[in-house]
Amino acid sequence: MSDLAAKRGRTRGFTLIEMLAVLLIAGILAAMSVPAFNAILKGTALRTAAKGLTDTFSIARQLAITNHRPYLVELRGYKLTVAEIQDQIDDSLQEQRYRIYFVDSDGRNVTVRKWRTLPEDVEFDRHQKPPPDEIVFKPTGGADWEGIATFELTFRILHTESGTRGKEKAMTISVNKITGRAKAEAG
Repeated sequence: MSDLAAKRGRTRGFTLIEMLAVLLIAGILAAMSVPAFNAILKGTALRTAAKGLTDTFSIARQLAITNHRPYLVELRGYKLTVAEIQDQIDDSLQEQRYRIYFVDSDGRNVTVRKWRTLPEDVEFDRHQKPPPDEIVFKPTGGADWEGIATFELTFRILHTESGTRGKEKAMTISVNKITGRAKAEAG
């Protein structure tokens, strides 16, 4: 038998055991990557929620300055309109909502932006410092809130999943009382 024929005989293909070993290693690597992928998704949902909230605060501040009237950002959605009550909004969604509105000359709430909800598994932290029901942005650019006499309002949003209480990812949202500027930070 020549050397060429011997080489061809050895390079025919994979055995079943070799193929199973490769599949086992690929399965182990895939199983190890799932927790890392879930952590990335949690972080993305939390950053998206924080960006949406700070953008809403910035829009309300800008509207207040431009239109020379106070604009309010209502958090947690407790003041429902008649249409929303008729639509029977799910109670669990009501606590994770926010919108911008102002009060017109007739004393009615006029919604500037429709309700926005936090992403799935993201919620306002009610255990530490819950946010006030509304933040008022003044025509001067500043902000105000009821019942809290601090220079800077801070509250947290959490990304939770069932069975992970105490291990949530969190971001802190803060609004400066004088400037009305909002920012989000990890933690």
